[in-house]
Amino acid sequence: SKPNLSNMKHFYALVFAVLLTCQLHSQLVVDNTQPAEQVIEDVFLANGIFVANVAHYGDPTFIGTFDGTNAGLGISNGIIMGSGDVTGAIGPNNQGSHSSSSTEYYNSIDADLVSILDNYSANDWSVVEFDFIATGDSLDFQFVFGSEEYLEFVYSAFNDGFGFFVSGPGISGPYTNGAMNIALVPGTTLPVSINNVNSTLNEAYY
Repeated sequence: SKPNLSNMKHFYALVFAVLLTCQLHSQLVVDNTQPAEQVIEDVFLANGIFVANVAHYGDPTFIGTFDGTNAGLGISNGIIMGSGDVTGAIGPNNQGSHSSSSTEYYNSIDADLVSILDNYSANDWSVVEFDFIATGDSLDFQFVFGSEEYLEFVYSAFNDGFGFFVSGPGISGPYTNGAMNIALVPGTTLPVSINNVNSTLNEAYY
């Protein structure tokens, strides 16, 4: 199966990983110096999952590893992905719209991501695709989503979000290659985005 990990417009999300807020900036450690292939292989192999055909679409600084042991994120370490240089997640966030994006990935289109974000404009995104084989009979993926644009861009012309698309035998979904998006607000069918998780909607997860 081929998960497609995407995010867009000045937000950071993590798979097997987590994102942080500016209040935690002194406790997060981020490394964006390794190639995406090495990041994916190292993290997944350490958890008994064999991966192949890793492809990253985004600036090399848009993906890395993190140590959140002292960050209170609920996940101690893993992969961090962003729509800009992931070291920006360290903070401090003291401006209205921090961005360190590559113009090459600005205004590019990922159809699946645009679809789960209600066809909002898709600016600045990062995608990782890979095949994997699990050595056990089940998989558990954990992630934390965050956005630099809370709360000023909630319900605006932009909608930051995160998709985790999985395809393969026995999976039949509406996305590319019959994929399903498994990054949903708990207990709902809503995709994870700033419009679906904020101070007034699904606030328990904000």
